[in-house]
Amino acid sequence: MFDTATKCFKQMFPDSPIAQKYSCSRTKSRVMVEELARDTQTDISGKMKARPFSVATDGSNEGNEKFFPINVNVLSNDGLSVEKHLLSFPSLHADATGEKKIKLLDGELKKHDIGWEKCMAMGSDNASVMTGKHKGVIAYCHKKNKDIFMAGCPCHLLHLAAEKGAKELEVSIEDMLIDVYYYLDKSTKRKQALQAFQTLCGEEQRKILKHGSTRWLSMGKCLERLLQQWEPLTEFFKSELEPKSKGKTTSASSTSSANDLPVPSSVSKKATVPSASSSGTSSKQPSSGSKKATVPSASSSGTSSKQPSSSRSKKAPVPSASSSGTSSKQPSSGSKKATAPSTSSSGTGRPNSNKQPSTEAATSKKLTRPERVLDTLQSRTKKLYFLFLNNVIPEFDSANVTLQREDPIIHQVRPVVLKLLKSLLVRFVKPSAMLGKSVLSVNYSTSSPASLKSDIDLVIGHGARSYLWLIQC
Repeated sequence: MFDTATKCFKQMFPDSPIAQKYSCSRTKSRVMVEELARDTQTDISGKMKARPFSVATDGSNEGNEKFFPINVNVLSNDGLSVEKHLLSFPSLHADATGEKKIKLLDGELKKHDIGWEKCMAMGSDNASVMTGKHKGVIAYCHKKNKDIFMAGCPCHLLHLAAEKGAKELEVSIEDMLIDVYYYLDKSTKRKQALQAFQTLCGEEQRKILKHGSTRWLSMGKCLERLLQQWEPLTEFFKSELEPKSKGKTTSASSTSSANDLPVPSSVSKKATVPSASSSGTSSKQPSSGSKKATVPSASSSGTSSKQPSSSRSKKAPVPSASSSGTSSKQPSSGSKKATAPSTSSSGTGRPNSNKQPSTEAATSKKLTRPERVLDTLQSRTKKLYFLFLNNVIPEFDSANVTLQREDPIIHQVRPVVLKLLKSLLVRFVKPSAMLGKSVLSVNYSTSSPASLKSDIDLVIGHGARSYLWLIQC
């Protein structure tokens, strides 16, 4: 940017003599920024030496380096407000352990002659490397100042609690939102097809929103949009899978009579394998020059016959059984090896224990992205889960919006969390069990069913309740 700024300014302001004389490329700009930053750091460090402050940091990956921006909160001159500053932006090349992080923080404070005596709190996420009692950053901070308060992130705690509760459901809301978005993303043809189905279903043409796993406030909006477009999305993914399903049906019907475990071509060239007839008998006449005799497999009725081989036979391979028809095959005189059989259609055949299952058979059982999405869209139970979550998520969003404010709200953290807990308890706990009690003392355990609401009284939201009544009828 700095290399091209000089030319850009001259073209942007052709009538300005100052812009025509402007000359500042990378080297000069870097020196100017470093000098300005040095003055700012001197001013911030002076405030931190004179007044109480708090420190907050979190790791940010950039290539092979991990940066730890050090943010500080310092009381203003009148002591009535809090000032926020970025003290420095150091990087750590080694493993980000608690000991190495505290050395990095301590080194930055010592660089500006700042002690830990006036540090009141340490802010971070709730990772064990930061909050660990023995080897976490806060443990080393307490060695320097035992009065430092560890302020974890309440938004992270709410997210972990909600995530653990959502795992009890039979559907992953995040996977569904991601699958739908990325299947449509960067495909104009698919987006146009979806718009056609939106018009056909009488829905407004709206885009499918992108959900970020680290942007908690986006989930509620993305889920609401998904439910609005549920019917058009269902019809769209049906049309996407319709040609493929026909192809799969044709392929499946053409191979329905084939063995479950096919004989490799490289082996089948060396010997021929007879199949069992549908009438329950199987015979094979070995040639006089063959060195190995064959043993016929069990037929669909469970009986088989065996022709004795010549005295020169050494090993007997077991042939596979077919599901229908009769078949007999005369092996050539030069055959030496035979293939292992597959299980017959009646289940009487015994597969070779050394035979490994086909990789293609294993991968074919995995659903593709559009198949997963359509399976969810056509499931009544999963839609009911989505309607329920659509009613619950706004409770968490309301608390997150409050806790993510930029101004200091440490005094509001506890009331906000207790309010959220109460709003969740009233959904399944009887009012009589909460009357006159603190939220933290309410017994909501399943071991006390007397305090829990019946299924008909559970608060699951109007949308979920209406849909539940619809599918029950």
